[in-house]
Amino acid sequence: ARNATCATAETLTFSGGVAVVQGDTRYTDTTSGACGFGNPPGLHYKFSTVGMGPRSAIIRVSPELGYPTVEVSRGCPDGGTKVGCGFAVREADGSGTRDFPLLEEAEYGLQLLEIGLGGPFTMEVALGPPFLPPSNDSCTTGAQVLSLVDNGFSVSGDTRGADDTIQDYCNGSYQPGGWITRDVVYRVPATRGLLSVTLQPTMATFNPTLHYTTGFATVCESESAFTDCVDGAAAGQAESFQLVLQREIHIW
Repeated sequence: ARNATCATAETLTFSGGVAVVQGDTRYTDTTSGACGFGNPPGLHYKFSTVGMGPRSAIIRVSPELGYPTVEVSRGCPDGGTKVGCGFAVREADGSGTRDFPLLEEAEYGLQLLEIGLGGPFTMEVALGPPFLPPSNDSCTTGAQVLSLVDNGFSVSGDTRGADDTIQDYCNGSYQPGGWITRDVVYRVPATRGLLSVTLQPTMATFNPTLHYTTGFATVCESESAFTDCVDGAAAGQAESFQLVLQREIHIW
């Protein structure tokens, strides 16, 4: 393939903030692997946000033939500054997506590799407004305290600018290595009684997981502090749990 190296990277052309390209990862010979995967079949692209101000990028690869891996860097992946890399998260329609919530003005390289089966694909790169980290991104930045109103708690939030601060282990398994599971944290003050928690996504593609711990703030990021989690619903559907509350808890 003509764009099998960074030096011959294909320039993405955007229309209305979206660039769409088609390619084939079979029979390509990459000079560098993304995310430490060696040299699997892959292709190089480049784009610029100079003059746009900070942007976000959502990269969708369709169909997801194996485990498409996306790496974005300032300049070429070999010598540039890595912004992020990892598996594209599988969606219900069989595509894979990877998001980059905050890209500064710069020239960027994008490397797409297939870990597993290669083949023809369509890739869509959408640039939009940046998503800044939420104030309750982690226990370090500070958990958002939920206030009791009419014997209940209610809050709205957004994980799109959040970091991945906990290992997403639930229902006996971890998410595959390299997947981003963005999370925010809330603190429920100590009260007594039955606590019912329901998380309702406002986007059809959002597949949430609820983790909770009965630990205190000093240990709320400790893996051993997590007592349970729920991840049984499909994307766009609510997750919920109940427990008898005896002291403060943290919910991710």
